Amino acid sequence: MVSIEPLIIDISPVVGYKIDKRFRVAVGATYRARLTEYPSNATPPTGKDDLTYGYRTFTDYTFWKGFYAHGEYERMSKEFEIAPKIDQYERKWKEAAMVGVGRSYTINNKIKGGVVLMYNFLHNTTEKVYTSPWVFRFGFELK
Repeated sequence: MVSIEPLIIDISPVVGYKIDKRFRVAVGATYRARLTEYPSNATPPTGKDDLTYGYRTFTDYTFWKGFYAHGEYERMSKEFEIAPKIDQYERKWKEAAMVGVGRSYTINNKIKGGVVLMYNFLHNTTEKVYTSPWVFRFGFELK
């Protein structure tokens, strides 16, 4: 069963360059906001997630009818607990190296949508930025 609790959104403006019809590169910033609480039976990621931010760079290569291969490097800053049970935290930068596949689609002549499923090869099980090494994203892009 899939749950959307907690609901967390990333606001990630990016600037990209289309090298040719199939290949693009981009850079961007990310700010994460948690909109709902974790369910009582869930294991939240370690640390505080009330102020998480970072940057990323990625590349896409379209290989067939809107499907594309996606590679991404990301660094996110988040506070992690350093002294259990006494609320002491330290801000750390965590890296992610993700590879996946996505699908883009046209919403109208000015807006394009996209979904991507990625695997994070640098997922850390003790100091997590994401709850799982599998990361699913969807978003919108202005043409």
